[in-house]
Amino acid sequence: MNPSTKEIVLSFLKAIEEQDYKTARSYVTDNVSFYAPDGSPLEGAEAYFKGLAPLRLKYDIKKLFSEGDDVCVIYDITFSARQVVVFACGLYQVQNSKINSIRVLFDPRPLFQPQK
Repeated sequence: MNPSTKEIVLSFLKAIEEQDYKTARSYVTDNVSFYAPDGSPLEGAEAYFKGLAPLRLKYDIKKLFSEGDDVCVIYDITFSARQVVVFACGLYQVQNSKINSIRVLFDPRPLFQPQK
């Protein structure tokens, strides 16, 4: 039995929180697209994980919706490396049991403020 799109996304987020990038990588396609709040895309798993690892993210999920191949997660994301928390929305598209597109929306200004 294949996992649901919701289970795939939740497992992916859990692996990222645990900094288990090998497992997290198993949930995405080789050509995954990531769209940051500024709209600029990162193409490919290698580029995505290279940018992701130093952030040491934690997720506090507030709400999750799924419909077909789409999963929308509303969460607080803690950027542990900077001790910054942002309220965000992530849209994950799953095809053939792997995430092939990630779009995350949040106000990035707190990430650019000087650290205390």
